[in-house]
Amino acid sequence: MKQRHSFLYLAALLLPICCQSEYAADPPKVVITKQVDPDWGTLTSGYLLEQREINLGVDAGGEPYSIQAKTAIPDNVVRALMQWRFKTGNFVASLKFAVRVPLTPGLERAQTPRWTFTAPLTAAKKQASELDAAGAAQLLANLPNAEEPDNPRAVLLFYFAGKGASDPGAAQARRDLILWLVRVYPQDPILSSSYATVSASDAEATSSIKQAWLNAVKEYPQDDLVIQGAANFLRLIDPMAAIKLVASHHWEGQANWLGAVAATGALGVNGVSPENGAAISSSPASVNASLREAILKSPDLKVVLSAMATTSQMAHDLSAHNALPADFGPFCESALKHTRDLYSQTSLDCDATPAKPSGSLQRIGGNVMEANIIKKVQPTYPQAAKNRRIQGTVEFLALIDRQGVIERLDLVKAPLALYDESYKTVMQWRYRPTRLNGEPIEVITDLIVNYTLSQ
Repeated sequence: MKQRHSFLYLAALLLPICCQSEYAADPPKVVITKQVDPDWGTLTSGYLLEQREINLGVDAGGEPYSIQAKTAIPDNVVRALMQWRFKTGNFVASLKFAVRVPLTPGLERAQTPRWTFTAPLTAAKKQASELDAAGAAQLLANLPNAEEPDNPRAVLLFYFAGKGASDPGAAQARRDLILWLVRVYPQDPILSSSYATVSASDAEATSSIKQAWLNAVKEYPQDDLVIQGAANFLRLIDPMAAIKLVASHHWEGQANWLGAVAATGALGVNGVSPENGAAISSSPASVNASLREAILKSPDLKVVLSAMATTSQMAHDLSAHNALPADFGPFCESALKHTRDLYSQTSLDCDATPAKPSGSLQRIGGNVMEANIIKKVQPTYPQAAKNRRIQGTVEFLALIDRQGVIERLDLVKAPLALYDESYKTVMQWRYRPTRLNGEPIEVITDLIVNYTLSQ
């Protein structure tokens, strides 16, 4: 009976996370006199339902004039919001609602949590690549009492990760650096990456760092970066604790983390490469049967896709190290069947050959993609916006297909008077295909259009 209760608890954790079918607006005194719902056209299946939060600027006449989204929103939602009207004006309405995100093979694989290099960490990694042993020793001996803007501890984590687990000195240095960051600066973005993980076999490190993370979560219970960092570490040594932690905190990446952590425990993965996050070891004793069952029973497509994509990727990784669980085949086929029950067109599979699967979706910075533009049409300045002295920045999040064509263009923020012209023009931009391991891939990137009035 106790085991059954355990499964029911896990199943509840892997239930759908959100979603609101209607808009919710704050403050409560806001009166909407006209509300237009988005036209989803033929998008009646093959999509993820995701929650979005925006701030909608409303002018004195009760008409929307600007949008700033926490996460980018699609064009049809923008155009619907532009038609809204309010009884009073001169305020910012905070709206929460659900949007449909069309699935692609790349987006399926991208449901696993992805760690993105920030600009400071990119600089830190470059600095680490230029360090020699003497330089690393000097930096380690002169660490400041706080993590400075040049990220000296991140530099050293990058450096020592490249030394491998066979170097005892490097391994100990990594443990000490991770422990210090968790205790002093648990919001450091590098703690959400594989560079801040240790193998479950390292009992001394796992015990001290785990306790530090639990203390950090108590101190910062609503901090997304702290929750992600803790889940990132705990998934290898105590996936049940990671699942409970992720389930207790609602944020944008919750479903992705639930599926990925569940799959990690379901495969018994207890070690990953610090440099690239690839699974390198597993143990039969670490395989969690309850997490397997929870994956197979979860009705949440986002959670299941994350679990299946993680399972597929880790199968390739573990196969390369001869560490694939003996019963991987039956479990994976059951998980794949459940995925197809929820989304029949899934491109995910149970191929476990020791090679990286192609077709991954990659997040690439706008400055990098700028160099790959082969056709860039300059937007014209809308005359109505000029007449009203409206200027500003229009920021998009673009999905670029394997041929370099913009497949989807979502809005992050804009003065609405500048939106339509920006959208129509940017959709005409074309890029050289982006390749990974010689194969063309889909890319997500930021696109920015600036409008400045002459003096």
